[in-house]
Formats: sequence, C-alpha cells, structure tokens
Amino acid sequence: MRVISTASQKMILETMCSSVQGDDENPPTKDELLTNHAALLKSYLLKASNECIDVLSQQVFML
Repeated sequence: MRVISTASQKMILETMCSSVQGDDENPPTKDELLTNHAALLKSYLLKASNECIDVLSQQVFML
C-alpha cells in the first residue's frame, strides 16, 4: 500500500499488506465472483481494504 501526497504528487510512505480470501482448495469461479453485480468480488475487496487500513493504522501510524 502506498500513501501519496496529493499536494506534492509524491509517495510519503509504503507498506505491505495482504488478505486471504475464501478457500484455496475450492476458489470461486469467475461467474461466482461476478454474480449479483459482483457482490462476492466486492466483499473480498472490502475485506482486503479494511485489513490494509488496519495494517497502516497499527504499524505505520501506531494507532
């Protein structure tokens, strides 16, 4: 994850984050990810973004 200053257009910090989604032995198909206006895909992306925000707040900003 990168945090970029909109004023200077420069990266001000960078850290790694990752998220495990679903079952590696039986991953969802493309159709399953995209069904219902991509509800499953959106839920995976929301979970991943929340986990990255947690990493940023805990490890970088010490909150």
